[in-house]
Amino acid sequence: MKLYEAQDLQGREVVIKELETPSKEKVNRMLKESWMQACLSHPNVCRLLGSYYYMEGHLYRCGIVMEKLPTDLRHVIQEALRWRDPSGQVMTEAKVWQYLQQLVSALAYAQERSISHRDIKPDNLFVDPSQCLVKLGDMGATKQLGPEEAESTVQGTVNYLSPLLRRQHYWNQREGRTEKAVHNPFKSDVFSLGITSLEMALGSIPPDVNRLEDQQEAINEAISRLSSYSDSFRAFVRTMLEVKEGTRPDFLGLRKILFELFADALAGAGLQGCCFCFSLPSSSVTLPCGHLLCSKECLLHYIALVTNGHKLQLSTVTCRFCRTPLPQEILIPLYPEGYPPASESLERCKYCRSMIQPLGISRCAHRFCLNCLKTLKMTGRKQPKECPECQEPFDAKQLKKHKSMCVLS
Repeated sequence: MKLYEAQDLQGREVVIKELETPSKEKVNRMLKESWMQACLSHPNVCRLLGSYYYMEGHLYRCGIVMEKLPTDLRHVIQEALRWRDPSGQVMTEAKVWQYLQQLVSALAYAQERSISHRDIKPDNLFVDPSQCLVKLGDMGATKQLGPEEAESTVQGTVNYLSPLLRRQHYWNQREGRTEKAVHNPFKSDVFSLGITSLEMALGSIPPDVNRLEDQQEAINEAISRLSSYSDSFRAFVRTMLEVKEGTRPDFLGLRKILFELFADALAGAGLQGCCFCFSLPSSSVTLPCGHLLCSKECLLHYIALVTNGHKLQLSTVTCRFCRTPLPQEILIPLYPEGYPPASESLERCKYCRSMIQPLGISRCAHRFCLNCLKTLKMTGRKQPKECPECQEPFDAKQLKKHKSMCVLS
């Protein structure tokens, strides 16, 4: 695997992740990674700009093109250690809250699409420090689960594994086995985010936190070291680091906890920028209460979140921090064709029923998400040429753009 930095034709800085291999399985794995990333259109998920594969002699060359951010969270933590706050804080509480808000928002959005990251750690979180912006990246371990499906694979980086997975990993190593562990992958990812939060606050992971015996006691002791942080912050980290999976929330529960129980802590942290993604926008919508929302994209994402995917009325939309109702004159112009909107961004995939930004390949009324496109390969061809529901031919130009999403046969 090689990483390149480049500029695209629009002059944007991009990262190219490229693989050269004779294995079709490895190529398909990388293409699956691109599908997963393309399924997640969120301000705090690294944007997929393209993917490709082609033959070169007897080898496949496969790549993913992504937006480039200046650094990753690992380097931000290391830099913060050099300039530690006099109070002992490695990163200020306001900054950690800011990063956590963005990550919880992105990971809850992914869970709504049944997508689990499975390898959350500072190395896979990319940062633009000038905007205090963090984005979820490196989807190599990501998996989309079916309805009611439990994950059994022990996947992730050892120091960030949940207690259940770490214990299974330990016994597998000791016994030379490859046993699996049935677990909730979203709750496992919540624990990984909790460990990452400790690392942001302390500068490193306390070694006792991952011991197999009396782990909750060790975690509570590590959290008690956050004496310069607020009670609200310590309580939120403790929520993520519950050892028993049954009492630990998934990301949908964690998002609800964050914005219902800890909204005052977020507001009190003096956070600036968009109150959905916290980036510092060049253009924005200023609410009557003084808080900001990025123009249109973040505002639409936020409305969908507050109205439960547009099942509730617009009157339920209030400012995240101060609970001031958003005026209808701001909301109504976003939906010129009426509310609930029938725009492309709110259509459902025919197969997985996720709310999607559909591909532009269907001339008919049937819509499919990027991840489900591979399930359309039922005609025996490398890429379906027509809608399997009504046999309407796909748009040839749009289909050509999405050729890289086909699996090799």
